[in-house]
Amino acid sequence: MSGTSLDGVDLAACNFYSQDGNWNFEILQAETIPYPSFWVDRLSKAMEASAAELASLNMELGKYFGNIAVEFLNLHQIEVDYIASHGHTIFHDATKGYTFQAGNGAAIAAATHLPVICDFRTADLVRGGQGAPLVPIGDELLFHPYSACINLGGFANISYNKDGKRIAFDLCPTNIALNYIARKIDLPFDNDGELASSGRIIQPLLFELLHLDYFSKNPPKSLGKEWFLQFFLPILNKYEGEQIQDLLRTVCELIAIVIMRSLFDVQMKEKGILFSGGGAHHRFLIKRISELATLPVVIPDPLIIDFKEAMVFAFLGLLFLEQKPNILSSATGAQTDSIGGCLYLP
Repeated sequence: MSGTSLDGVDLAACNFYSQDGNWNFEILQAETIPYPSFWVDRLSKAMEASAAELASLNMELGKYFGNIAVEFLNLHQIEVDYIASHGHTIFHDATKGYTFQAGNGAAIAAATHLPVICDFRTADLVRGGQGAPLVPIGDELLFHPYSACINLGGFANISYNKDGKRIAFDLCPTNIALNYIARKIDLPFDNDGELASSGRIIQPLLFELLHLDYFSKNPPKSLGKEWFLQFFLPILNKYEGEQIQDLLRTVCELIAIVIMRSLFDVQMKEKGILFSGGGAHHRFLIKRISELATLPVVIPDPLIIDFKEAMVFAFLGLLFLEQKPNILSSATGAQTDSIGGCLYLP
């Protein structure tokens, strides 16, 4: 699993089993392999690459993924049945019906000598869906006691059950925006939200961001880097003369408000709202969300925080192999549920 923040590649070795008619899981080992500066630079510029450069990047990244997977499995002396790889998203625009995740599956299979399932999003797009979010099937089957699941990754997204259907959609930019601001002072991120906690809210900026058209649309809907660059960033950059801590504070407030609004339709179940993703480590952001949220905020074990999404993609791979639907049309807006993925044999 490789996210928009470019902090590294998440690897998780998982065990799935059924008990009393319910799916259960164990994360046996997990690790984030930081990207070398070479890959950070290449992937950050990939949207502007030529077709030939993208083709080359796709193959080379697949080989890189395969090699680090072999090292990971050898280090922990683990044998697995298959690899499920999300890849690294270069393009995703559901309004134009395309998506592209780099990291060629055949290259991973050749390097690891294991079956590889990848390209999970395309099957949903061609059925009229957003191609995102895909994690809700995991939320439904693996985390069903929770009232809702919210992932604070590059973009925040939510999933919850309503009237017997799993509803899910992207909420707003999160780490992609916070890290963009932090990098202005040569920090990879705002550790624990220390800078944000010392800032003040820039009210005109907050007002402009909250009035972006996306936030008034009904789901299903999804976000991508293209939307961030075209709509969010121009507004943020209008305020580049403001203090960094104030920009961070304002974006944190935006995230907390958007999450609070998203909970209006969520009914309390056995447990509260499960948070995961890198943003769940942002103490100030979690504090603001907790202050505004109408339901209890649950911060799980660090393994779940950091590797839930990688684990769920492993689960999507299992459902693919069992020929069971792994993408919910109720979450993506597609015409039907689908079995997303492509299989490469070693």
